[in-house]
Amino acid sequence: MKICCPNCNWSPEDKKLWTCFCGHEFDPFLNISKCPVCHYTHELTECLNAECGKITPHLNWYSGLGKKVDRLIYEVRTVKR
Repeated sequence: MKICCPNCNWSPEDKKLWTCFCGHEFDPFLNISKCPVCHYTHELTECLNAECGKITPHLNWYSGLGKKVDRLIYEVRTVKR
């Protein structure tokens, strides 16, 4: 799975660039964009690439996530009981 902007494909090298409404800088990719200080979960993530700057749903930043989820669903449905 790759973490990148769904609009421009930019990947952050330093993921502690985002700032929560409470003022805390944090890595939104450690726990699905939940601030470790105030526990607010950010549903949207802004691309910090100066040429992009789009705001998109946070879960869309996880490239390949859909394929992993589809595989897990398949495995659960095909497990012999």
